Amino acid sequence: MEPLRYLVQANLILAVLVLAYALLLRRTTRFDLNRVVLWVIVFEAICGPFAQLPSVQPEPVRFIMDRTTEVFRKPLNAITPTKPEVFLTLPNKKTYPATFNATTTRFPNWPTRLLWFYGIVALGLLARLIQLHNGLPANAPASVSKIIPIYSTAPTPAHIRACFGMA
Repeated sequence: MEPLRYLVQANLILAVLVLAYALLLRRTTRFDLNRVVLWVIVFEAICGPFAQLPSVQPEPVRFIMDRTTEVFRKPLNAITPTKPEVFLTLPNKKTYPATFNATTTRFPNWPTRLLWFYGIVALGLLARLIQLHNGLPANAPASVSKIIPIYSTAPTPAHIRACFGMA
């Protein structure tokens, strides 16, 4: 499967399922169910594009659709020009085939750029998740670091007073 097609299908599946989750289950207090549903959504977004669904069209409709695509495909192939065979003859009477080499560009094509952009965003989000998992972010305001001590096991009276503004 092409990477860009997979990314588009996976993101569409993810968007639809997350929207359904947000509308139906977001406000429930059954956190175990929410966690399982979110994991199923992630699993479906990853594996869903690889699923081969059976055709639900009746046989006559499928036959007509196949014939229609064949009819449309033939003229498109006929319109595509073919490159002529060109030979170069040098003064020493040797003949060599001339090839049409496609010019290479310095920049990758747009699907490759899109894939790189997607990967960079995913790595940035992963780095942010790791940073949040390890503790408070580096740019956290001082008031938050006073309220939530990182290495303490229980709040002290000084932290409680600071939290309620009594300090």
